[in-house]
Amino acid sequence: MEGVVISVCQFHAFTSNNIVLESIVLSGTVRCFNRETCLELEKSIKRISQSIAIMTLTTPP
Repeated sequence: MEGVVISVCQFHAFTSNNIVLESIVLSGTVRCFNRETCLELEKSIKRISQSIAIMTLTTPP
């Protein structure tokens, strides 16, 4: 895979103090040099986020 830039620009955890989070939202940008790399990166991000959801017993994205 070629070089890419991933920027996580926002992190929102919609809750009050001392409450277990029901959900969070991460947003940002991804920059790639070619389409194939972007498609592969998208698959990797989905796979990683789904694996984290499974390990933490939460709902996958």
